Amino acid sequence: MSQEEIDATLGNKLSYQESTYAWNGNIIETNYQEETYSVDQMSDDFGIQASKLGIEEKEISHVTALTEGKFIGTCLYVLDETTLLVYYEGVFFEAKRIEEN
Repeated sequence: MSQEEIDATLGNKLSYQESTYAWNGNIIETNYQEETYSVDQMSDDFGIQASKLGIEEKEISHVTALTEGKFIGTCLYVLDETTLLVYYEGVFFEAKRIEEN
């Protein structure tokens, strides 16, 4: 992603539900696949130390939204109950849970 694309992505909203997720108001039907991912594998796959991404454990939950096509938000790592790392085109974005009224 270019810096311009990264800047345009920041501040947008992702929403995850049981069988859908939404990006910027576009609702996409999906199923999810969850697996345990070792931080050593993350280092091998992405060339970055997990600790630089805020990951302190030896393993992390990796969730894939199974969709047709490539969309931001389909590859994510669960840091805790309020924080996700969303990976897209070479960039990790931190996503925080917000409460909607």
